[in-house]
Amino acid sequence: MISISHNSSAKRLYEDLHSRPFPLLNQNCTVSYIAMLSDNLLSEQEHLQVLVRSLEIKHIQQEKDCLYLECEGLSIRWERHTEFSSYSFLIPAEHREPFSYMAINSICQNWLDKLPGTIINAINV
Repeated sequence: MISISHNSSAKRLYEDLHSRPFPLLNQNCTVSYIAMLSDNLLSEQEHLQVLVRSLEIKHIQQEKDCLYLECEGLSIRWERHTEFSSYSFLIPAEHREPFSYMAINSICQNWLDKLPGTIINAINV
């Protein structure tokens, strides 16, 4: 058996990460996910408002530390956790070859470059 030491905060961080349900996916889609270590909530919220204005987002659902945005097939979810924030970008993958397009390509590179904080995790599925 492998003996690996666990971070003392792992259980609390795991529970925080799973405190809200993940989106239900009813179709083939592509997902990009970024987790950012940031301690400036106001800066993150202001940066999200830049995205809302640039994409002319019409449907916004906001909870205490969670924001859901919908814009022409693109779904965006921002969540503030105890020590980090996560950004999820989802788009339908219909009529595309598998893995030929990443959801994050739907977001302006300039906006992504200015995300507050530092990346601690990023994946594309």
